[in-house]
Amino acid sequence: MDVLEARTRVIQNGALIIRNNAGVAVAVIGQQADGTYGLKVANDAGVLQRIGGAQSVFGADLTGKTNISWATPLDCQLTVDISASGQALVTSFAEIFTYVSGQVGGIGVIVDSSTPYGTSYFSVSAGAAYIGGQSNEQRTLIISGLSQGSHVFKFAYQVQQPGASSVDFYSPSLTIQPL
Repeated sequence: MDVLEARTRVIQNGALIIRNNAGVAVAVIGQQADGTYGLKVANDAGVLQRIGGAQSVFGADLTGKTNISWATPLDCQLTVDISASGQALVTSFAEIFTYVSGQVGGIGVIVDSSTPYGTSYFSVSAGAAYIGGQSNEQRTLIISGLSQGSHVFKFAYQVQQPGASSVDFYSPSLTIQPL
């Protein structure tokens, strides 16, 4: 068993970076260079590799959205390596705010620019006694049939029947766990 003696520990851009005597990063804990969170450790060749676990990304709030068919914000997507199992456990989340009766906001995930999976909708019933509403929408599902290798997973949102107002999606996030 090799034991790594860390000489330098630096907290930088939301990550703890551990460097060897030569100043080369041998471990990164927390936010990675690609914006995701997790743990990467150097292999024998000195290349940082993700160690186990899920990858997560948190996007900026999406406000003022009107009638739109499945859109994907650029800051809420992950490229994930899928094993030979061809499966991934996927969770998408957003806090959806609607402001008038009949509005519908939906979330899901798009893999490699395909049809959305795991869609979830929140709607304020037409004729409701109040105007607007809020819901924390989360969908967790297993996607199978993926080929082995890298796939791009994207948080997706949709607005239907916007009426005279818009729908807001706060704290959008996406978590992918290869199985």
